[in-house]
Amino acid sequence: DVIITHHDTTSGHGHHQATGRLIIEAFDAAADPKRFPEQLSQVKPWQAQRLFVRVFGNTPQQKPDPGAPARASRVGSDGQGGPEKDFTVDPNQLDPVRGTSFAEQALAALQQHATQGPWPKSIAEMMRMRRIEGGKLPLTRYHLIREAAGAAAIPENANTPLAGLALPETFADAVAPPQIEGKPLMDFLDRPDKVLAALVDWRASEAAPKSPVGDLDRFRLFESRANKALAVASGVSLTLSSPATALVPGVATTVSINIANQGMSGVHVDNLRFDGWGGGVRLRTADILLPDTETVVTTDTTTPKNATLTVPEETHLYDGLFLGKQFRATADLEIDGAKFSVSTDTMLEVAPAIESRKVSPSLVVWTPGRGNQALNFSTVLRNNLTTPFHGALELSSGVLGISAVGEKLELQPNETRTIDMHSNAGLSARARRLQGSRENSNYASLIVEDSAAAAISRRTVPVVFSDARVIPGLNVGYISSFDQTLKHSLAALGVKSKALTVDEIKSADLSSYSTIIIDNRGYEAHPELVGLNSRLLEYANAGGTLIVFYHKSNEWNPDAGKHRPQLAPYLLRLGDERVTDESAPIKFLLPRHPLLNSPNRITTADFANWIQERGLYYPNEWDAPYSALFETNDPGEAPLKGGLLVAQYGKGNYIYTSMVWYRELRAGVPGAYRMFANMISYGHK
Repeated sequence: DVIITHHDTTSGHGHHQATGRLIIEAFDAAADPKRFPEQLSQVKPWQAQRLFVRVFGNTPQQKPDPGAPARASRVGSDGQGGPEKDFTVDPNQLDPVRGTSFAEQALAALQQHATQGPWPKSIAEMMRMRRIEGGKLPLTRYHLIREAAGAAAIPENANTPLAGLALPETFADAVAPPQIEGKPLMDFLDRPDKVLAALVDWRASEAAPKSPVGDLDRFRLFESRANKALAVASGVSLTLSSPATALVPGVATTVSINIANQGMSGVHVDNLRFDGWGGGVRLRTADILLPDTETVVTTDTTTPKNATLTVPEETHLYDGLFLGKQFRATADLEIDGAKFSVSTDTMLEVAPAIESRKVSPSLVVWTPGRGNQALNFSTVLRNNLTTPFHGALELSSGVLGISAVGEKLELQPNETRTIDMHSNAGLSARARRLQGSRENSNYASLIVEDSAAAAISRRTVPVVFSDARVIPGLNVGYISSFDQTLKHSLAALGVKSKALTVDEIKSADLSSYSTIIIDNRGYEAHPELVGLNSRLLEYANAGGTLIVFYHKSNEWNPDAGKHRPQLAPYLLRLGDERVTDESAPIKFLLPRHPLLNSPNRITTADFANWIQERGLYYPNEWDAPYSALFETNDPGEAPLKGGLLVAQYGKGNYIYTSMVWYRELRAGVPGAYRMFANMISYGHK
């Protein structure tokens, strides 16, 4: 009935604006049988009633939509007619069910989104960061930008997106919940016996919900809620579990179904069903489950030999198997003539008998600097069998010149172990000819074999060649932020490197390092660096090269309230602009600049095959000592020139870059390694 988005069509970066545009189109298209008619054999058109967008600051200004139907013209204070149509949520309000405020729930959710952090640790810290006084967060407002023809008007001071909407009278009558003395059941939570009696009488009577004409999907939703209410009130619960760490193709697994009755009335079990591999199995159980008792039913299920594996998880983001294979148990129950059902789901992985849970590195980038360095792999293996495993782990790769490096392997039932493998293989002549090609054959394989030398599982690691050369003798220090991209990238270039701690920045002799890198958002990940920034600038002034990867504007620009001075040696302020088109053209502004020519000559070809975006939070103001090396822009937008800025500072050099090198290095883009090699080599002979 209601769709809510946090993205409008004019603010935020291109990905956000695209979301804002697409959701408007989807609002209209979903209700139009002429759009995507080939889908109508599986779904039917549905008309949502309202579409809201979150208001940050001022009311969002939606771009005109000439093709929109007339029914969508009631918008509000964005200049398209009518008074404002909003609803607001008080984030300070306490959720009576969970016992925490809506703001606390929102913050707990944000804290799970680790890669977008770091987030405040508490609401109090959030208020301090936002400089909110008075001890309360401001109201959160949502603005109406679309509504269906004939949709009910939003009342003034609405505090839910559903305010003013009502079900059709005939439907509402058909699903009307029971009451006690004319009051809702929620008013009698201290009298569970009365609540259960009311639900039982309601379900067993003529007043029980009956499928109305039309909107069957919504009726099924109400029906499932009624079943859940009866289960909660009666104290009945259903769980489904398996002792197996994962399901192995061709192997039988036992699953257990537990029905517990913690209520005060006996429960009849009319039917118990288990749904697994393509069909349901009816299970035998006790006919009556007395109060304060439970029963456990077990059944064996054999995983088909051709079952699709659900691991590694990252390869199943879009096929419905990311969380594993779904299994369900359903019990049809009865209390005093009131029939209801309870169901439970569990997700189980489908994996090979010996599973490679993780491989590091997950991608090998080979450069001339690696020479004959040892190739090291670390893999986490798990025995998913209930019996010991005897076999071998082999590493092989034609592209790396490895015929086979083997290691005897013995794993106990359900054992997980980390195995390290080493090879002195160099890059084959064929691999050098590939020059960074991503052909399917360009990989290394970790193969688990049983005692009969039959392959049990295989994990492949892509191998990419980059002709990225560095100045000899470099010693690079780096401060990581959120991952190990710098560590692996410097190793791929064959460079001596060390991860630096904040304490080392504070007290160690930094002059031993040719170059120091602050990883993306490093000042935010390590707030102590702000107070130590003078040490980093002194290092550059004395002859070192200091490289800073991208930061957000609100964690970089000078802010007296946060005690943050200018972090760069000369004025350098960031904006919120970005280039979201990963193939946006690159125009060199200073093609002869040494940073673009030594030790690798950088061309536009080095910006091919980028992923996700070009750069973000581009500088919008900088002083004359900086040189801007190139510009790029999304289609139809002004060029952004601050993606790579370099300045001489004293005897050394300072480089600030908003380009997403970390994404490209992690993805093994050959050209990104060539430019990265130039940056760490810059200023050294």
